[in-house]
Amino acid sequence: MRAVTGVSYLTLTCHEDTWTFMAVRAFGQWKPAWTQSTEALLGVPYCPDIIEARRFTVDPNLPEGRIKKVSEGLTRSGMQEVLLSGHNLTQLLSTLHEGAKEDDVAASARCGRLYNKLAEFVALLDPDAEAGQTTGIRLRIDDSVDAAHVKR
Repeated sequence: MRAVTGVSYLTLTCHEDTWTFMAVRAFGQWKPAWTQSTEALLGVPYCPDIIEARRFTVDPNLPEGRIKKVSEGLTRSGMQEVLLSGHNLTQLLSTLHEGAKEDDVAASARCGRLYNKLAEFVALLDPDAEAGQTTGIRLRIDDSVDAAHVKR
C-alpha cells in the first residue's frame, strides 16, 4: 500500500459497470453516466437531507477530464478510461480487499477478481525507481473470450 500511495497516476481502462461497482464500494456512490465526481450534486434542489444522502463517503477527486468514455467507430463501447491517483488506488485496493471476504458470493468474487487485477499493477511498482518512470501506465480490465473458441 505504501508504494501505491506514491503513484502519480494510472490510466485504468474498464467497462463503466466495472468502474461503477468499484467506485460505489470505494467512494460511496457513482452512476455509469458520470464523467466526474463533481456531477454527484448537480441538478439536486437544495435539501440538506438529499445532499447528505448523496455525499461521497470518500472524495474520489475525479474532476472533468479524468474519466473519458471510449468510442469505437461511431458508437460508444461502454468502456472508459479513468485516471486514478495513488489516493484512488489505495482506497480501491483497501475496499476490494475487504469486499473479497464478504459472505455474498457474487460480491466477494467480483471484489477478489478486481483486487487481483489492481494487484498486478502494484506488483510492477518499484518504490526505489526514479520519480516519473511510471507515468502513463495503462491497466486494462477486460477478461474476454478468445473469439476462435466461440461457436457461431
